[in-house]
Amino acid sequence: MIARATVLASLVLAGCGGRANERPPEVAHETPEDEVLRVGTTWQAMQQSRGIRPPPNVIERFERTVTSTLRLHSGSATAEEHVSVAEKLTIRSGERFDCTAESAFNVRVRYARHNGAAAVEVSRPPVVLSRRCSPGDFPEPTLEAGSAAARFVLRSDQLVAYEPMGDERVYLPIE
Repeated sequence: MIARATVLASLVLAGCGGRANERPPEVAHETPEDEVLRVGTTWQAMQQSRGIRPPPNVIERFERTVTSTLRLHSGSATAEEHVSVAEKLTIRSGERFDCTAESAFNVRVRYARHNGAAAVEVSRPPVVLSRRCSPGDFPEPTLEAGSAAARFVLRSDQLVAYEPMGDERVYLPIE
């Protein structure tokens, strides 16, 4: 009986333990970049705004829709951003204009973690967009945006802005 117990114990130990010097296999962990790119490589955000500008601005009232599309690349510190803007503008004289503008440019991206979740920082250079308006004699032919950086955290299948405060962009994967 003791012999059987000894044999059984040695079989159980041999089956569970393996060799004493063997290390368990290392578990591969996804990087923040891997997590973001697993959800999508092309992301799009749309922002709508409207308001009234005080004098001396030429534009009195505006309605604006800005669409930003980011195309991310694995292993790259840059991405492409395509921005398109559609505007309905009223100038102080009462004239109304429908304007559009668009441009594509490279942005810098950097991946990290924010409170344990995958995050990406997008840094945009200063850009100047040429407006195309109807009628064509709009007094401000360009839209200018200075350089800017924003940080987004991956929440489920969305990249949600958390910095700077007040940035309400939410990028959704489209590819």
